[in-house]
Amino acid sequence: MILTAKYLLPVSSAHIENGAIRIVDDTIVAIGHVDELRAQYPDDELKNFGLAALMPGFVDAYTKLEYTAFRGILNDMPYGPWIAYITEKARLFEQHDWEISSKMGVIEAISSGITTIADASSHGASVGPLAQSGLRAIVYQEVGATSHEKVDEEFEEALARLDELRKNCSDLMDFGLAAAPLYICHPRMLKKLGEYGKDGARVAMQLSGSREEYAFIHDGTSSFALDSNDPKTRAISSIQSKELMPTGVSPVRYADNWGILDASNLLASYVVHVDDSDIKRLADRGVKVVVCPTATAKLAMGLAPIVKLRKAGITVALGTDSAAASDGLEMFNEMHFAMLAQRARQLTNDILVAKDMIEMATIDAARALAIDDKVGSLEVGKQADVIAIDLSNSHQIPTHYPNSAIVNTADSRNLLMTMVAGKILFDHGKFSSHIELEDTLMQAEQIRMKLRQ
Repeated sequence: MILTAKYLLPVSSAHIENGAIRIVDDTIVAIGHVDELRAQYPDDELKNFGLAALMPGFVDAYTKLEYTAFRGILNDMPYGPWIAYITEKARLFEQHDWEISSKMGVIEAISSGITTIADASSHGASVGPLAQSGLRAIVYQEVGATSHEKVDEEFEEALARLDELRKNCSDLMDFGLAAAPLYICHPRMLKKLGEYGKDGARVAMQLSGSREEYAFIHDGTSSFALDSNDPKTRAISSIQSKELMPTGVSPVRYADNWGILDASNLLASYVVHVDDSDIKRLADRGVKVVVCPTATAKLAMGLAPIVKLRKAGITVALGTDSAAASDGLEMFNEMHFAMLAQRARQLTNDILVAKDMIEMATIDAARALAIDDKVGSLEVGKQADVIAIDLSNSHQIPTHYPNSAIVNTADSRNLLMTMVAGKILFDHGKFSSHIELEDTLMQAEQIRMKLRQ
């Protein structure tokens, strides 16, 4: 099969006008001008998307599919009371509910051009929907402990859960462990995860995302304080370790002191409240960072200093976070908002441009997940994870600069096709036959009724 469009964006090199890629099975085998490929392979099926852009599929480097059904349940509230409310509502869900919620997220990802997902999972509920969907995925099983005595037991149980999850996965999936948030995780668990990841096993964590977390780790204060009587965050106190003490250091320094930065393949999400010394420490340790600008802005957490992080040599990827936090798995929105927000706060002319954002949503995200040898750019030998984006609408013309057109004018409504490993999962508004859209939406509405109690 040959795919062609007005613009082909390999990401790893300059765009090609009237470019094309040839796909055999699950692999890209040729790239060039459409006339050249048609002359070389005249018998191949040709799929022409017209005034559109072909590019690598988006790599969502951090989300929580299990919480998709929580979208819109709570708005206009900062992170502390928001996470406490979500924690309380989550107790209403059973395993089946988490699976339906995950399936909602999978469907949304496919229809917005996401071809790879890094999912932080508490219940393992996303594995089945991801395996059935045909998406590429890395699932991180979350693990924490509230006391010193429970660390080894919880860690071994998490490893056992990973073994079970692998039995139901597809060939496009991989697994790792993720630390529970620092304000509810015993520090010895951080040490265990650092040791677990020293030889390359996948480890993830949320790091320095909120003001509440920073104040709690540094001073033992904020609404997460163990002696806090704040009714808005009471749900958090019920799952906190009573052995945590103020440290007088930043969350980044705290995490490093307890050894989790020793993991050679560590993925840190948020990274909002950091200073220059924190950034240098992350760079020196080779930590990969995922920023979720829409979620952290909406929840009044702040914005990660993307320009500073990138200047320090840190690989910075984009993630959507959960739909509960950001209102959707929409990488178009993340690129657009992140670029404008960084420009608004920048005091110099050293700004992020559209090409930077596309790289953060594709090849940089693939690097952060250590899968850039397979995906993240359109290159011969890589997997055929490809999306097509319509650029023919009146608000998008002229399209002489396709990177800018995609970041500034496109959204999921402009998505024409999603392909993963050479298989088309979404094509001009229609999902593959095995994706149960109507049934999932009906069940999703039923489980959302629980959240309105």
